[in-house]
Parts: sequence; C-alpha cells; structure tokens
Amino acid sequence: MTALARLQLGARLIRFSLSVAAHLTGDGLIGVGTAGAENLNRPPSAA
Repeated sequence: MTALARLQLGARLIRFSLSVAAHLTGDGLIGVGTAGAENLNRPPSAA
C-alpha cells in the first residue's frame, strides 16, 4: 500500500466517522437517535 493510498483511506474513515457522529447527535446535540425531520421541528435550545 502506498503512502497516498493510506492517506486517502484515512481521510475516508475520518469523513465516515464524522458523518456518523453528526447523524447520531442530530447535527445539533438534539437527542441521540431521533429522526432528522423531528430535529427540524425543534428549537435548538431543546437539547
């Protein structure tokens, strides 16, 4: 595996874990595991 391939794989893993974390936190720490549509209807202070 070349260094470039290793870097690309690492970046992909970081992006994936960040998107999973954002999804789990509702993109604003509004309840873990709630649906995105529910989060849109709540004020940001609902956390």
